[in-house]
Amino acid sequence: MKKQILPFGLVLSLTLLIACHFDEKANPGLASNFKAKYVVIVSVDGPRWNETWGNSKHTYIPCREKLAKEGILFTNFQNAGFTATNPGHCCITTGNHENIDNTGQQLPTYPSIFQLYLQASGYSNSACQIIASKDKLNVLANCKMAAYNNKYNAEVDIGINGQYFGYREDSITFKNALNIFSNKHPRLTLIHFKGPDIMGHQNYWKGYLAAIKETDKYLYDIWNYLQTDPIYKGRTAFFVTNDHGRHSNDHSDGFVSHGDSCAGCRHIEFLAVGPDFAKSQITDRRYDQRDISKTIAKLLGFKMPYSQGKEIYELVGN
Repeated sequence: MKKQILPFGLVLSLTLLIACHFDEKANPGLASNFKAKYVVIVSVDGPRWNETWGNSKHTYIPCREKLAKEGILFTNFQNAGFTATNPGHCCITTGNHENIDNTGQQLPTYPSIFQLYLQASGYSNSACQIIASKDKLNVLANCKMAAYNNKYNAEVDIGINGQYFGYREDSITFKNALNIFSNKHPRLTLIHFKGPDIMGHQNYWKGYLAAIKETDKYLYDIWNYLQTDPIYKGRTAFFVTNDHGRHSNDHSDGFVSHGDSCAGCRHIEFLAVGPDFAKSQITDRRYDQRDISKTIAKLLGFKMPYSQGKEIYELVGN
């Protein structure tokens, strides 16, 4: 009888799936009963609530509007700490309010979701990825705490050519993210797009709105890509949020800047989609950036002992 030979692509996909299922069951460092085994966070830098979900027609976020039908929208989500890029992202990834230097010269004090996940799981560094348009977000891969400093660091793909080489276009970040998903299949990923923040600081209203719409399409295309990949499909929790908003119209210079405690700077978006979450649900229960890390830890089955946050009930229950 003639021996049947399977196509190489099919063999590779089956091999990867078998390997993933094996290490999830055998890994003693992770304890999770959730369907999601992969997490992707997309952070869109600096749009105001007014121009995202606060716009009743969702004019600039048509893709997010579609995506919301697949998950839960949190309408009272806050940056309750320091409303700048690096402090905001530090809070997302460590669960702590810390006013770290916003130019990328200072590490967070406490270990991040990436470091604690890698420590608990024993996976290689490539299992965690930070893919960012702003090179200064390189600091998110490390921390000051002696037990974690220069240990369990996520891989980074940032800026033009790493830290100190400047910011890159979001189109490159989008392209690189898809390549990394395809070639490395990371388990925990943060993707950062800079467009709305850059256009706001340039006082370019039309460019600011266009950047919101452009990044809206990028994040939706990433989600759709994940649904075509046999490893990610049906096994990925997908979060969309911001590091900060921008000044309210009646405050300071309005959309041009950010950095204080006005409502425009603090009110940000949070959308969660995944196999363990309800669909087409909206909640106004108040949460903030600190709660993201604890929730991801619960999903993936590891601990965040240094986080100030709490688990988001609508996503992971008690």
